[in-house]
Amino acid sequence: MQMHVIGAGFFGLAVSWFLLERGHHVTLYDPKGIGGGASGMAAGLLHPYSSGTGKIHPLGMEGLKETYALIDIAETALGRPVADRSGLIRMGVNFPNLIPLSQAEKETLFPGVAAGNAYRLQGATVDCKAYLQGLWKACEAQGATFRQEAVHTLPQESTIVTAGYESLQFGILPLRPLKGQLLEIEHRPLKVTLNGPVYCTPGSPAWLGATFERGNADPNVDLAEAKRLLLPKYQTLFPGNKLEIIGARGGIRATTPNRLPLLQQIAPRAWALTGLGSKGLLLHAFFAKRSFPLQN
Repeated sequence: MQMHVIGAGFFGLAVSWFLLERGHHVTLYDPKGIGGGASGMAAGLLHPYSSGTGKIHPLGMEGLKETYALIDIAETALGRPVADRSGLIRMGVNFPNLIPLSQAEKETLFPGVAAGNAYRLQGATVDCKAYLQGLWKACEAQGATFRQEAVHTLPQESTIVTAGYESLQFGILPLRPLKGQLLEIEHRPLKVTLNGPVYCTPGSPAWLGATFERGNADPNVDLAEAKRLLLPKYQTLFPGNKLEIIGARGGIRATTPNRLPLLQQIAPRAWALTGLGSKGLLLHAFFAKRSFPLQN
């Protein structure tokens, strides 16, 4: 069966892969290119924990397993890694089921960071743009085609809309915008991704993020606002540390009032899969694999 997938982010590439596995023919559409939207701009923190609580997300372990499986496929297609799977360090939240790092471990991993409990989390830091490019390469090898163009009217054949907040143009409700911005910075290099009041990735330069600007649907980078929201939190982790801001990037994520993804039929031959918000990287493979269109 011919299937059309609108949106080449986390959901769109995962859906395309699973459709191809089931023997469908897939045409993928996105005017911004593969990973050109919010998914490709993400810093790529992948872990199964709920933000701020220290508890495992109800679907965290299953989501992690399914995302790792797609990362394996992307890495095989590209012939190189797209994720550092050595884990992350979380600060500022009590994780009752984990053992805090010792002071010696903290000083070795991130000298100069503010004192406090720190925990090593299972997970990975993913190069999201490379991951999506690798997953597309795997899809293309299975016969999928890509059209870098906008779609304003649903095709007559079976269609799955995975275009995030831009899915609103097809009357998909309710969706709410959640703007996320990151700062590209030069500072004391880290050996592992640090997640706390803000997150900071290793390397030089590094990414500092992210903002959670609920209700903001402006896709343009607002450097002043990103600095206002992120820099005070950075200083709680690196008190007195100076950093150089090189640039910024951002995107609009789609959320729903109950923070659960929309998996619904919107027309006789069309479905919507969207609304993952900030949990897109963790849960996209899990929900794409089990979505209603793929069961038929």
